[in-house]
Amino acid sequence: MLEILEKKIEGNTLNGLSLAFIGDAVYDLIIRTVVVGRGNTSANKLHKQTIEYVKAPAQARLIEALMEELTEEEAGIYRRGRNAKRDSMGRYSRNSY
Repeated sequence: MLEILEKKIEGNTLNGLSLAFIGDAVYDLIIRTVVVGRGNTSANKLHKQTIEYVKAPAQARLIEALMEELTEEEAGIYRRGRNAKRDSMGRYSRNSY
């Protein structure tokens, strides 16, 4: 497992589903860190606060606000992750994005 953690992986070498998978995990960890940093509370409250930021509609609003700040390369990587074809639909419809 250490070899995986030490290996540098370029975003342009991953397929769209892998990008979306990793991106969701990283974003979730950042949001959880921020939420916990705001104050120690019950796990249930932490979870409820976190999902307000990580659910699809909230992510869509955030990326809309950030798109102009992304480089062409970053925007391309984002689009590849967003447009990845999944075998099943998520909890939110495509209209949420």
